[in-house]
Amino acid sequence: MTTLSAKNKIEFFLGTHRYPAKDHPTYATWNRCNNMVVAWLVHFVSVPVRRRIIWIDSTVDVWNNLKTRYSQGNLSRIYDLQMKAATLC
Repeated sequence: MTTLSAKNKIEFFLGTHRYPAKDHPTYATWNRCNNMVVAWLVHFVSVPVRRRIIWIDSTVDVWNNLKTRYSQGNLSRIYDLQMKAATLC
């Protein structure tokens, strides 16, 4: 989040910087920035996940897709990993 904020791109993830109308003077700049951030996300994930998100055009939609995909926890696995980490010597 720090890197995105430093690059003035955090708004694309949060959805607060929504796309302007195609005839708006800032549309080309917004579209270029959005495409750059989508490309970062697409190249950051594994190939199987990439195949599912490559067709999404909006950064916020890609981010929400990934957040939904990875926010689902396996509580028994989490507990097991926490117990193993707690007993490491």
